[in-house]
Amino acid sequence: IPIPPGNVHPMTLSAAPQSAALAYQKSLHDFFGDPKSGFPMFDLIVLGIGSDGHTASLFPGDHRALEEQSWVLAVKGGDPNVDRLTLSAPVINHARNVLFLVSGSDKAAVLKTLLTDKNAGLPAGRIQPVTGRLHWIIDQKAAALLS
Repeated sequence: IPIPPGNVHPMTLSAAPQSAALAYQKSLHDFFGDPKSGFPMFDLIVLGIGSDGHTASLFPGDHRALEEQSWVLAVKGGDPNVDRLTLSAPVINHARNVLFLVSGSDKAAVLKTLLTDKNAGLPAGRIQPVTGRLHWIIDQKAAALLS
């Protein structure tokens, strides 16, 4: 796909995690400017879901999944338990389109919870686009517990 190099903004963890998060947020701010909503508006964000309900390195039990100000967060978690950078939930929720790709039988239970229990408190459940559209691509194994 002929994407202009100026539209590619890779995350790098070449500095201390918090410094890298601030540097990436500055890179995004330089590209998007100061949006009215306070958050950038990506055209498309593609996400997966972990069997624990995490998405985008926003993990269950981590209060940063509730962060409402920052665009980029430095987190430590997952398997392996390493330093990571992630977009915050509000940034994801301001995208024009958010697409979840979900595959595998190990995701069936969490997918059913996400789609049937809005109060489950899972990070992936906090992804609800403000004005954009939420799309799901789910394989048969992940959908096995859905009616």
